[in-house]
Amino acid sequence: QVAACFMTFCVAVYTQGGDAIREMLEERAQAIVDEHAKVEDLNIEAMKEVIEAHKKRVSMVEDLSPLLSLRTEHAKVED
Repeated sequence: QVAACFMTFCVAVYTQGGDAIREMLEERAQAIVDEHAKVEDLNIEAMKEVIEAHKKRVSMVEDLSPLLSLRTEHAKVED
């Protein structure tokens, strides 16, 4: 008897509120997808900033390499 009542309840919910439930779940799913896309965009921007910082460090090392070689040569001359 309980199983029959539960089945009747399930059928009633499905027929009367199926579209509303489906729309609610679709809206929630879309909100989750949108939030995931925002997080992904933020991660991409963060990685771009890391790449730019790395490029600046590499450029700085390349700019300082001649100075280091001059210092090394100067140290050899003094010895």
